[in-house]
Amino acid sequence: MGGEVTWYMFTVVPSDYFEERFGETRRNLYRMDLLVILLIVVSVWVFMWISREQRLETIRLAYTDPLTGDANYAKFCQVVNSQHGRQGYLISMNVQNFSNVNIAAGRAVGDSMLMNIWQVLKNAVGTNEMAARVREDYFAVFMEASTEERLIQRTEAISAKVHGLAKKIQVPGVYLQY
Repeated sequence: MGGEVTWYMFTVVPSDYFEERFGETRRNLYRMDLLVILLIVVSVWVFMWISREQRLETIRLAYTDPLTGDANYAKFCQVVNSQHGRQGYLISMNVQNFSNVNIAAGRAVGDSMLMNIWQVLKNAVGTNEMAARVREDYFAVFMEASTEERLIQRTEAISAKVHGLAKKIQVPGVYLQY
């Protein structure tokens, strides 16, 4: 040691002094911390709620026909495939010459007729049966019937009602092929 003296200086400050001078600042920092934590929690909750709503809306759009507002073909397939062991008939229905409706009466009338056809199908299926619009003028129906003759009677009745709808708007040649 070459003659240097190292000095250490200690100061004793009473804790009351710090509380007086910095207590309000410390309390404000605690409040800000609490506010930031609360903001984060609320933000996470809002994000989760919005994500859930978007997910539900995506599922709704994925399984809903835009024209009928009921189950689309994807939902139809999901429901029919999930019911193993059920016996019934899967029927594909095509409205023949439907383009005549759009040509003769316009697209709005065509959409209205499709909605009316949908109502006929919806009213024709029972509680354990299902119908869905596949696309344009194609429909899929799952029906239960005790015999094939009963099934043919039911499908012919549906076809007659669809033909009656076409007659109401005076478009010839429109009928349901199954």
